[in-house]
Amino acid sequence: MLFKNVLFALKTFRKNRVSLGIAIIGLSLSLVASALILSYCLFYWNHDKSVSNQSEWYRLRLSHSFEGIEVHESGFYLQTAGMIIDELPQIKDHVIMHNNILDISLKCDGKRIAINDECKVTANLPQHYKMRIVYGNRDSLLVDNSSMIISKSFSQKYFGDENPVGKQIMVRDRPRYVISGVFEDLPQNLHLRSDIYTLIPSSLTSVTAADDYLLTGHIRVRIPNPRDVPKVEAAINKMLAGNAELSNPGSRQTVSLDPIRKIHFMGDLEEDEPTVNLMSVNAVMVIGALMLLAAIFNFINIVALSWQQRRDEFAVRRSVGALRQNIFSQLLTEYISYFLIAIVLSVVLYLLVAQVFYKLVGFYTNPTLGQALLAVLGMLAVVFVSGFLSAGHFSGGMLSTVEERHKKRAIGIKAILYAELAIGFLFISLAGVIGVGYSSILNRDLGFEVDNTFQYKYVTLEGIQHPMFYESNALRERIRAIPGVTLESATNYSVVTDRLDMNSGYFEAYLEMGGAKGPQQIMAYMVGASADFFAKRKVQILSGSLPSADKMNGVVVNQAFVERYSPADSPLGKTVRPLGGEEGGFFEIAAVVNDAWFFPAHIQMIPMIYMINPGQLQYFQISYQPGQKYEVWSKLDKLFEDVSSQGILGFRSLDVAEEFSLFYQPDRVYVTLTILFAIIICVVSIMGVYAVSSQQFYRQLKDIAIRKACGAEFKHILALLLKSYIWLFCVAAVLGFVGSYYLSRLFFARFAITVAYPWWVLPLSVIVLFIVVFLPLYLNSRKAWKTDPIQYLQSE
Repeated sequence: MLFKNVLFALKTFRKNRVSLGIAIIGLSLSLVASALILSYCLFYWNHDKSVSNQSEWYRLRLSHSFEGIEVHESGFYLQTAGMIIDELPQIKDHVIMHNNILDISLKCDGKRIAINDECKVTANLPQHYKMRIVYGNRDSLLVDNSSMIISKSFSQKYFGDENPVGKQIMVRDRPRYVISGVFEDLPQNLHLRSDIYTLIPSSLTSVTAADDYLLTGHIRVRIPNPRDVPKVEAAINKMLAGNAELSNPGSRQTVSLDPIRKIHFMGDLEEDEPTVNLMSVNAVMVIGALMLLAAIFNFINIVALSWQQRRDEFAVRRSVGALRQNIFSQLLTEYISYFLIAIVLSVVLYLLVAQVFYKLVGFYTNPTLGQALLAVLGMLAVVFVSGFLSAGHFSGGMLSTVEERHKKRAIGIKAILYAELAIGFLFISLAGVIGVGYSSILNRDLGFEVDNTFQYKYVTLEGIQHPMFYESNALRERIRAIPGVTLESATNYSVVTDRLDMNSGYFEAYLEMGGAKGPQQIMAYMVGASADFFAKRKVQILSGSLPSADKMNGVVVNQAFVERYSPADSPLGKTVRPLGGEEGGFFEIAAVVNDAWFFPAHIQMIPMIYMINPGQLQYFQISYQPGQKYEVWSKLDKLFEDVSSQGILGFRSLDVAEEFSLFYQPDRVYVTLTILFAIIICVVSIMGVYAVSSQQFYRQLKDIAIRKACGAEFKHILALLLKSYIWLFCVAAVLGFVGSYYLSRLFFARFAITVAYPWWVLPLSVIVLFIVVFLPLYLNSRKAWKTDPIQYLQSE
């Protein structure tokens, strides 16, 4: 019986191959897109899965409360952590990570080795991250302070396919490290990952050590019993409150234990950023589900219309004794057969486009066997549930000859089409709003000029001769002498960063500002720049003037500083000094400059205090003539290699425009996927409207033939069908507008700036929807117009 039903389903498909083919192709495209979206979301939802016993690990997060200002840090005091781990028996294991903020230039086999992201860790990190070891002995990777393990990509960069284990890394002519192992590159969805790991010295974690007790790092503790977590947290806070060396006047410090499974998405932390925004991942998943839902609606609609066309066939079968279960089994077999064809086609398409998609979103992942089976089971559940509902509803209705039943079925088909087009218009308007709004973010005025610019990081001293450091003015002169360099400037902070911390030169300072109403406690970020930076980088001076060279205590503030701390009067002439500092040590505000976005738009503009001509400069912004990028870059690398050869400090470089672009990579993926979905849903919707309108024209062909025989023109035939779809267009537009409005607000809520888009975006979306709805109607009208009315009426 089943085989017979399948053969009959294939025979029916041949008779209605155009409409059913449209349904199958539309569903296949949506299944492929949904599968790709699922792989994208699983990549981030499966973060840190390589961590051993992930559910038992917690991160120590330190929070400061000062004058109503809350600051959350991802790190914790290293030496205090050592005391905590020793005294609390509930903690069964721990891992410490401490990033080295300096770039170091070392040598191996006579070649320069740039160490730019070294992370000092405890010896158990390879086991904690379940590292796959390529070279070396897993049991003796980090045994002493000279041990170094490196990633496979780092090894191939400097040593090719050679096994580097045992090679010595030299500081000048003295051995400093020995490569003890090479590990497979860590997964990209690990929250913290590096290419170089060395053993953290005991002097940094020992309670009795004389080093800086305020040094912090990323500290994880393993607490197997979740009931012990509140006890451990309370005990740590008690220890912290009782340590006078760690407390600041007027401030309160607390510690929280964050589960490892949550830190992947946590934001608003100093010296740490979420791997990806959770809202973006969930929004992408919702959008993918909506698109799949629209395609399933389209599929059900077209299949139902093909069934409705065959009501005479079912009436004949009923007259010869067919039961409802016979009709039901036939319809269910047809539905499942068509759906399975769509699934097979989608698998083929997935294999063809998966690599392109992975390159688009910037990562490569394959679902595990369990995840693939879960997805298959979920899809089969959708197939059978929707099939049972559709076949059950139509088998019951088709055994009836009551006209009211046919009207209800027509209303049901039209309702599904309303939902499909509403989702379609949501995507169309959402793609327009997000696409244009995102473009305005990328093209906004940053407040400073960095077109065709590199930034080099290398620590120098100004006006001081030191055997380990290079003099900054001498370096700047050598930079300006390079052919192709058009402009250079220098700062002690990065002009392109997404981390406002000391590593990037942003020093968060708690200060006291004088004024007519008395001293005011404030918090601002202190940075340093050469005096010519503002003119060279076109940072506009709004009031006052830059302090003269002989005025050592003159500083410059930005507009955000004024708006927050001195909105009613001019800040010029006011003094600021460190909170609790000596009475005589102060800075005087000499000028106000416009806000400059040295960081992505996700970060709110911060109050900044610029110190002029600081003694240390470590960031050099170098602009070049268009078309000479790689020539200038090569010469600059040679210059900095020569400069850094005098000491152990290394350098790193980046293209400012490319770095800014990387900040928006997740947003770019989200926008691209939305536009891609909008295109797919447009295609599916056009095919759906075409199939539905074709069936409607088929039913009205007799009326059309009579009208044409009586002299009706093409515009009359077109108007006949358009008037029945005008409400469809209006309702879909309203529902789509509302949905796209809320989804776009969710997307733009990630940004700290107000996003504006031109007035023509939504009218353009209406025009696109108009084309989606009325293009297939026009094509079907032309098709009906070409029908010979006399021949058709004679056949009737």
